[in-house]
This record gives sequence, structure tokens and C-alpha cells, in this order.
Amino acid sequence: MASMKNLRKLLLLLLPLAALAGCASVADRQMTCEEKYSYFPDMVTCLKEDLDDNFTYHYGRKRQLTQIYLAYADRLAEEVKNNQISEATARQYLAELYFRLNHWTQWQVVNDPPPAAKPSA
Repeated sequence: MASMKNLRKLLLLLLPLAALAGCASVADRQMTCEEKYSYFPDMVTCLKEDLDDNFTYHYGRKRQLTQIYLAYADRLAEEVKNNQISEATARQYLAELYFRLNHWTQWQVVNDPPPAAKPSA
């Protein structure tokens, strides 16, 4: 039983790092697009194309979180184009969503323990 506790502790330490690594990749890609395009809607288009071309983001939870992030970025880009919000505000809102998704992913890993092993017969 002690080995299960040690395994769980190890998982609790490693899984948040894996989640961060996935999110950091999106952040790195976004930073690259921001360096290429100063206008927020153009940066969003670049990011969408970059992530669509990346096989890593096509499946599972990463895909779902990435789709949420990109849909929100799209909405913000439209609001910038329609002069409803400034580019600075759009960047702030997108950064806040990134932080929340990243925080939620870490919380879920910590608070959803792996299923208990079935007792041997």
C-alpha cells in the first residue's frame, strides 16, 4: 500500500509539469505569432494556423482546451476589428483565459486521483 502512496505522490508532482509543458507550447507558439504580427487579429490568425498544423493539438483534452482558447481568441479578434475593445484589452483577456485554463488543468490533475487498483482475487 505504501508503494501506491509513493506512486500517487510522484504522479502528483509530474502530471502538473506535463500539463504546464503542453500549455507552454501554446504560449511559445503565441509569442512567435506576436513577434510576427503586432495587430491582434493577425496574431490570432497566425496562432490558429500554427496550432491547426500541429498534430499534437488534434486529440484529447489538449484539443478541447486549445479549441476553447482559440474560439475565445477569435471572438476577441472580432471585437478588436469592430472597435468594441482595444488590442491591449484583448491581449489581457486572452492572457487571463490562458492562466485560468492552465490553473484548472493543474487543479484537476491534483484533485482527480488515479483510479484505485482492483484487489487481486
